[in-house]
Amino acid sequence: MKNKKIILVLLITLFILHTVLALTNQIEKIDTWIYQTIIGLRSNNLDQYFKIITKLGNTIIIVFIIILLVILLPKKQKKQVLSISLATITVNLLVKNLLKRKRPNHLRLIKQGGYSYPSGHAMMSVAIYGYLLYLVLFYLKKNKIKYPIAILLILIIVSIGISRIYLGVHYPSDIIGGYLLVSIIEIIIMSNKYLGGKCK
Repeated sequence: MKNKKIILVLLITLFILHTVLALTNQIEKIDTWIYQTIIGLRSNNLDQYFKIITKLGNTIIIVFIIILLVILLPKKQKKQVLSISLATITVNLLVKNLLKRKRPNHLRLIKQGGYSYPSGHAMMSVAIYGYLLYLVLFYLKKNKIKYPIAILLILIIVSIGISRIYLGVHYPSDIIGGYLLVSIIEIIIMSNKYLGGKCK
């Protein structure tokens, strides 16, 4: 539990620092360079690939996976996945509407409303696919399928994040902020003994 507290404090500190730097344009040059570099890779094939990948973080897909998990998982894991999902959605909306960062307004390949920071797709990808990764690593016994599935889930999480930049609807700092914030949420919930976590 002590190590989790240290990691949690570190993540909170990083998130606050990153948020301040991002919203005060202190990392604007890096943000813009990464954004333009990724967009510069555009091609017809990549356009189609990232349009498909980004849908893995869309509401309908995420809700479908959550429903499946609630049906299939034991009570302990049901509590965890529901708590993580609801907390992630709530915190994302609260922070977005508090900070009100505007999305990139040029070079978009898809339509997207709402505010930009932190990325909801990035947060939900870690919340759901990250939780699936946890289940695979800790509960799947067969190494021959455990590690390929784990690698696939990691690639999905990273690809969804990149897709949001590639499609022109998020800055890189939005994605990083989302990853940091949802990691904080997951650690808090997974450490809560009332939600099936270990809290000693």
